[in-house]
Amino acid sequence: MATTIIDVHNSAMQLTKLLAGAVPSAEIIIADGNTLLARIVRPVSVKNQNEPKPRVPGLNRGLIEVRDDFDDPLPDEFWFGDETSS
Repeated sequence: MATTIIDVHNSAMQLTKLLAGAVPSAEIIIADGNTLLARIVRPVSVKNQNEPKPRVPGLNRGLIEVRDDFDDPLPDEFWFGDETSS
């Protein structure tokens, strides 16, 4: 990503020119000396923001494990608490 850093004191003169030439993979950083104040990046087009990303089958294969006892009833201690500990 191309980065352009401009000083806040010179930003008014340069900002219009920099924004006119902004490309999707570029950013503009406004600084006051060595202190970074703002970062300007070009937004993704609105058309692309509303479109859902396509699903990829098998993308997370092997990351989820379903145990053999996943549908066994839960013990009464889960529902009523451990009454023997009082």
